[in-house]
Amino acid sequence: MSTSRQLAAIMFTDIEGYTAFMQENEDRAISLKDRHREVIEQEHEHFHGRIVNYYGDGTVSIFQSAVEAVLCALAMQQAFQTDPKVPVRIGIHLGDIIINDNQIFGDGVNLASRVESLGVPGSVLLSEKLNDEISNQPEIKTVSVGSYQFKNVKRAVEVFALAHEGLVVPPFNSLTGKTEEKKTSKIKKKLPPKSVAVLPFANIAMIRNRIISVKALERKS
Repeated sequence: MSTSRQLAAIMFTDIEGYTAFMQENEDRAISLKDRHREVIEQEHEHFHGRIVNYYGDGTVSIFQSAVEAVLCALAMQQAFQTDPKVPVRIGIHLGDIIINDNQIFGDGVNLASRVESLGVPGSVLLSEKLNDEISNQPEIKTVSVGSYQFKNVKRAVEVFALAHEGLVVPPFNSLTGKTEEKKTSKIKKKLPPKSVAVLPFANIAMIRNRIISVKALERKS
């Protein structure tokens, strides 16, 4: 059993809502899954990608070239938009991986999975690291869709979407997936400020003298 390391572009795909499709119509669900596999295998061969594993309705694959990984994802997503349409999410990250017994492991794999979890059908999402790698390719168009704090990832990661004809570009900061729940700080109720009641000052001696004077006048009358 050999173990090796390499830098790779890691791609995850899955069919959005596949479980619901299976419950509604098994034949249609299987047809979508077959179509998904057909397109993936065809485009991976064309762009020199290696499919590492099929899992349920999804795949994980690797590329030696970040550019070829993105062009492969673009070609796949455009194919999925033609009939019969397949609602596929795709996420790609560039990172160091461990290859062991034809399986891949490492932080790069975990982050690629989290990027893909944010996706919506028809989109291709890229980590900021992979986006930086392809930034000198004018034929590849991307836009930022916000920064996200993924589970078990120390810092927030900016995510980009391919912005080509036929692809879905999610609104900025609108995505949900394998992210940390936002912690809302408890706002303490403000107590009313302490106050001091100020009463009119009364000269007790003066009041007593006035009362005595009034009583003396009453006796004379």
